[in-house]
Amino acid sequence: MVATCRDGTLPFLATLGDDAKQHPKRKYRKLYETMCRTDVLREAWDQAKANDGAPGIDGVTFKEIEEGPGGATAFLQRLEDDLKTGGYRPQPVRRVYIPKAGKAGQLRPLGVPTIRDRVAQTAAKLVLEPIFEARFLDCSYGFRPGRSAIQALDTIRVTVEAGNAYVVDADVEAFFDTLEHQKLLWLLDEHVWDPRMRKLVRQWLEAGLVYQGKREATEKGVGARLGCRGIDRGDCRRRWSGRVARQPGGRRPPGLVTVGQKGQMPSRSVASE
Repeated sequence: MVATCRDGTLPFLATLGDDAKQHPKRKYRKLYETMCRTDVLREAWDQAKANDGAPGIDGVTFKEIEEGPGGATAFLQRLEDDLKTGGYRPQPVRRVYIPKAGKAGQLRPLGVPTIRDRVAQTAAKLVLEPIFEARFLDCSYGFRPGRSAIQALDTIRVTVEAGNAYVVDADVEAFFDTLEHQKLLWLLDEHVWDPRMRKLVRQWLEAGLVYQGKREATEKGVGARLGCRGIDRGDCRRRWSGRVARQPGGRRPPGLVTVGQKGQMPSRSVASE
């Protein structure tokens, strides 16, 4: 059994997060080697399975993997070997459309990776997240462990009750669908110096998608909810706060809410996706 912290993370990854907080400008190396560790891949499998979800373009389910020859152990060993030898190649995501919350009649695209790719992406998330999580501003709430839109709304309430009655609600339309790949990789390079990890992230971004039996290229946007989504969120928030919100309070990307007094710069920024 793999030892984990109470929040479900591996102990050495918590240490990585502490180090990132103490050294905000440090660039990290050999993260690819770390994500290929047996214990990291096992934790990635457990997290991916807990989230369940529909199968990707190959139609393979968690149950089929567990009931196949060697079960999950053999599956993870093959994945580990392919990652270490350079034989791993991601498959296109399966494009589906689901209803937009609160917007009747509107749909939003969703990319569904294969379970093999989902486990590999989760392993990458496990080693990348502590680094970027440590460098997010405290006012950032979206897609962060232990944080939610409810907390962002509570920050808005407290800020308004403090006398800031003017509120501006903003949203970046189709942010994750139009994100430029090169900019995302540049942001990764600011904190990580690992050519193999960079190549892997680029492969996921460019893996393409399949919709109604037809394969399409992905020249921009993030086809599935990769762990690297936190990279662009954090950077955009830091750049915005440096120019507009001098005293940031909270947000949930890709939208934001600024709260302030009439005729003054916003004193707080909070948002809900």
